[in-house]
Amino acid sequence: GLNNIAVNVKRILDISRRLVTFSRVGDEPRARFAVDEAVEEALYVVRHEGLMPHVELRRQADAAAVVFGSIGQVREIFLNLLVNAVQAMDGRGTLQVATRRVGDNVEVTVADSGPGVPEALRSRIFEPFFTTKAAGEGTGLGLSVVHGIVKAHEGAIQVVSQPGHGTTFHLYLPSA
Repeated sequence: GLNNIAVNVKRILDISRRLVTFSRVGDEPRARFAVDEAVEEALYVVRHEGLMPHVELRRQADAAAVVFGSIGQVREIFLNLLVNAVQAMDGRGTLQVATRRVGDNVEVTVADSGPGVPEALRSRIFEPFFTTKAAGEGTGLGLSVVHGIVKAHEGAIQVVSQPGHGTTFHLYLPSA
C-alpha cells in the first residue's frame, strides 16, 4: 500500500511541476522568432537529459521559418513531442525533425521510428490525462499541453501513424 501511495504522490508532483512550468511560460511576451531556435533549445534539453544516446537525429532547418508568438511555449511543444518520440522508441531508433516555410505557414514535422499509435487511440491522444504509457510512466498531459499551445498560436497539429512504422506529428503555425 505504501509503495502505491509513493507512486501516486510522485505522479501528482510531476503533474504539478508541469502545470507550474507551463503557467510561467505563458506570461512571456509574444515576439517574432525563428522556429528553429525553439527546436534547437528543446533538442539541447533532451540531449542534456541523456535521452538520445542511441537515437540517430536527422535534422532539416529553414531560416525563413519565422513565427510570432511565445518562444517558451513553442519550445514546450517541441520538448513534449521530442520526449514522447524518444520514449516511444525506447531510446533507440531514428528521429527526424524538419522545419520549412510553406506559403503563409511554418510546418515542423517530428517523426520517430517507434511502434506507432494504433488507429483506435489516435483520436484521443490530445485529451488531458490520456496516455498510452504504462501506469505510473506518464501523466497524459504532454500532448494535451501541446494541443493547447498550438491552438493559442492559431495553428494546427496532425498525427500520422501506422503501427510498426512510427509516428509523425505535423505542426503548422502561421508565418510571421
